[in-house]
This record gives sequence, C-alpha cells and structure tokens, in this order.
Amino acid sequence: METVKTSVEKRKPKTVFSLDTPYSETEWPAISANDQATILDLLCSLLIPIGDHRSKHINPSKGKRDKKRKAAKLKDTQGPQQENASLTAPHNPPKPEVLSYLTVGFNSTTRHLENEAQRTVQRPTLTMSGELAAVFIPRSDHAPILTSHLPLLVYTASLVRRPSPAIRLVNLPKGAEARLCAALHLPHVSFVGLFKGAPNATPLIDFVTECVGPVEVPWFKEAGMGTYMPVEIKSLETTEPADARNGKRIQESLDAEKGKVTNSREETEAVIAANSSPACQAAGLCPHADLSAEG
Repeated sequence: METVKTSVEKRKPKTVFSLDTPYSETEWPAISANDQATILDLLCSLLIPIGDHRSKHINPSKGKRDKKRKAAKLKDTQGPQQENASLTAPHNPPKPEVLSYLTVGFNSTTRHLENEAQRTVQRPTLTMSGELAAVFIPRSDHAPILTSHLPLLVYTASLVRRPSPAIRLVNLPKGAEARLCAALHLPHVSFVGLFKGAPNATPLIDFVTECVGPVEVPWFKEAGMGTYMPVEIKSLETTEPADARNGKRIQESLDAEKGKVTNSREETEAVIAANSSPACQAAGLCPHADLSAEG
C-alpha cells in the first residue's frame, strides 16, 4: 500500500495556456471606506423623505389582480352620491420633489444610461428627463452579472458631456442595500441614479465629484486607434500526476479493492444476521447459538 500511495502522489510540472483579450480590463473607481460611509449617510438623508411619504400615504401593492378586483367591487357598490363624495375627498400630499430627480432600480437606471450613451455630437439634444450626476450601487450585495455592464455604460454616457463632469459610478459599502430599502420604504433597492440639479443634493454631488474619480476604459481608446492588437496568451504553471494513466489505473484498482472489502463485510454480516434468527437457533443451524442447554 505504501508503494501505491507513493506512485499516486508523484507529480510533474505542467504549463496551462489560455486566451485572453488584448484590451485592458475596466476597473471600478477606487473609494476609501470612510468616503463610502459618508456617501451612504448623505444619500440616505436625501432619500428618507421619500420613504416617509410612501409609508404614510401609499399602500403597499398587492398585485394587479387585487387592483382589478377592488375596482370592479367599487364600481358595483358605489352610488352616484358616493362618487361625488369621492371627488371632493381630500387627496394625499404631493410627493417629495427629489423623487423626480431619481432613478430607482436596475431597469430604469440602465435604460437612462443607454439613452445618454446614444447621444452623439450630431444629436446632442436627444429628448431626456435630465443628466445623471452619479449612480449608486451596493455592488457587494448583488451578483457580478448585474453590475458588470455599468463601467462601460457610464463611460460611454459621459463622452458627449466633455468638458462637463462625467457621471460618477459609486460602489457603496457592504450592507448598504438594507439601509437604502429602509430609507425608501421598499423591499428591494439595487441601483439609485441621481440627476443634476436635484434639490438638497448639492453636498452629496459635490462630495462624490471630489472623492470619486471618473470611470476609465483604456481599451475603448485602444480599439479606436485602428491598430491590430494580437490576442494575448496567458500561461499558468501548475502540476499534474507523473503518469496520468498509471495514476488513474491505480486509483481505479484501489476503489475496486475497497468495494470488494465492503461487499464481503456486508455479506458476512447478512449471513450472521440470518443465522442468528430464532428459527435457525431452534433448528440447531446457527453455530453461534447457546449450546449450554444440551447437557
């Protein structure tokens, strides 16, 4: 057994090759932990009025079916007088003004960035609700597939603005989603986009512009140069068994021997259990039966 173990453990060096893109990787802007905490505090203080309004004046949605069912019931039971009374009933107070300067969620934020990225020098006046100043994402709380497109999208959306400040991509600290959900009174908050000119948002925008650098995409410029860039071949030094076939064959033989031992043990235990039954003992067929009574 010692010989087998030694032969299996013998390994030799091996080089593994893989193809990689010739362009530079896009990295998220670096933000210190203290700056992340400050940005999150400023953002939550800006969003809390929206959450207060939602918690006091907006009932949580129970789905489209519930709305249709309530509308049909109201139409059947409501009389003309009740209709007039409902028209004169007091309405909810207006929503906070800052709400119209936000995009909340994956779809709305991504859609607006795409619209900004589609603008060109020939069409700078594309119909839009405004220009984003910053996009806030609790990156560590989401799968990479949901956030991997953002650096390039933010970069292309900022190209037409030059020399105006670019959109800042802000990575919030871990656990920030829970605070955003509490501030907005929503079950889930993935992305938050903030437009320029938002009321009471000047301190937040100024701090983000100062502490967070713009997104840089080096390969975007490299691709625009029109020069051929060969594919990069990456190599990784690792090890493998000295004789892969021999090691596999030895491992298979060890597994087979282990299976035989296990099967033999199970068969022996089954035979002992069968011969130890009361019927076998009464017939005198069990070698392990107590024979002291024969005297």
